[in-house]
Amino acid sequence: MRAAVGSRWLDIVPERGQSRAERDLENRYMPSADATNPLSYLDAGQLIERIGSEDIWPLVEYALLKRERWEGLVDQLQAIRNRLAHLRRPHSDDLARVEQALRDLEPGARLALESFNRQHRVWDESEDPLAKTWVRGEHQDARRLLRHAERNYDTGFQIDYSLRPWASPVSGDAVTGMPGVLIHATWFLRDGALLAPRAFWSDARLDTGHARELIVVVAHSFESTVSVTFSGVDDPDAIADAIGSCFDVVLSQRERHPSDLRRRRWRIDAQGLDWRVHVDTALVLATEDQPFSIFGA
Repeated sequence: MRAAVGSRWLDIVPERGQSRAERDLENRYMPSADATNPLSYLDAGQLIERIGSEDIWPLVEYALLKRERWEGLVDQLQAIRNRLAHLRRPHSDDLARVEQALRDLEPGARLALESFNRQHRVWDESEDPLAKTWVRGEHQDARRLLRHAERNYDTGFQIDYSLRPWASPVSGDAVTGMPGVLIHATWFLRDGALLAPRAFWSDARLDTGHARELIVVVAHSFESTVSVTFSGVDDPDAIADAIGSCFDVVLSQRERHPSDLRRRRWRIDAQGLDWRVHVDTALVLATEDQPFSIFGA
């Protein structure tokens, strides 16, 4: 949904999920990492109904079963869910049915995740707005930060894009403004530096100019690499400004000489963060050359 409509994605989420998420945010003494994700607050029936709706089904059809088989599978899974939710004894075949369902969904799930990591470089000769602002360095923050980061912080930067499987192929060299395009701004910290996921995500500068609202995913593939994903259909000027805010946070929160203990605790540091922050998750790890099971079934 973020790739299709950008930051307006909440407009196509049922209000019930949004109101439940807002109520949960009031319980700040026991926060949930999913508290800002209204999809997490939908009942199973609402979520399944939303998946099958006219505006969502074309976005997920490639990863699921044929419509009639999907509807039959959903009917089975809802019966199992209801038995569990209402504390009734499970059927003896329930576990086998769930395992088979996960095996049937595994190929589509791999396709969905691998496409996120099948990224293409945005080059400086491109006429895309982000190529002008951040690859060629015409944005005011780019003029201030790109050379400064390389010379004084030994930090590299690049912009890539990926396509959701349902998206149309890119025509020409412009990628922003196209539904299905995700923009990936990536920073590479060299010479043993580290960026803690919690320090990055908690920095108040991400709230400047609504940068946090524009972020789709923050992926930490290594302790020295962070990639921030934006939706290509959002305003390219707003994305360019948000990249500048993220750039300042990366340089500010970069740890030049982290201790061995700090390195060992790097993954632990990400626990309990917002649902958009990914460290060692399937979304980060799923590439075509990585043989592993998403569901483990």
